[in-house]
Amino acid sequence: MKILFYGTASYDKESFDKELPAYPEISIEYTDTNLTPLTASLARGYDAVCAFVNANVGALTLEVLAGLGVKLVLMRCAGFDAVNVNMAKELGITVTRVPAYSPEAIAEHAMALAMCANRRIHKGYIRVRENNFSLGGLVGETLYGKTAGIIGTGRIGASTPTRSSSRRAASTSTWTTTSSMPAPTSSRSMRSSTRTATT
Repeated sequence: MKILFYGTASYDKESFDKELPAYPEISIEYTDTNLTPLTASLARGYDAVCAFVNANVGALTLEVLAGLGVKLVLMRCAGFDAVNVNMAKELGITVTRVPAYSPEAIAEHAMALAMCANRRIHKGYIRVRENNFSLGGLVGETLYGKTAGIIGTGRIGASTPTRSSSRRAASTSTWTTTSSMPAPTSSRSMRSSTRTATT
């Protein structure tokens, strides 16, 4: 199977090239060009295309791909809202995607951004680069003893409280949009309520 990777970043190439020897029946070529109706013609001679979340895999793109004999669209992301799935079915193109990302990794990233914003690290970094070591406007809030609200307790939201090393010192309230429960839930009972909300 010949696959054309659209919108390739250096880390995409590194990670896929590392795994490729285990799949001798697959050959991959990379392009940093994104998939759009105008660039779909690059897939001539390929069996499949692989695209990222910012690709345009709408009706026009799919029609061009189908005309070239492409039968498989591989989305290397969890979201597939950029893909006209109904048109793909009509054209006989199979669409696949990443089933899920690591909720722990995303939760850790969310916590890092929250801490960065709270302590104004992003502004401090810029100041230090300009040799300005003033702390004015950079002092954040101490999170010890505070309550953090997490809206939406899917897999990512549910794992976010466990990312904090100070979770014993701070309480967490969660709200879920998938449950009929109307109110915040304490972090102690969150796991059981989240299980109910997400099943």
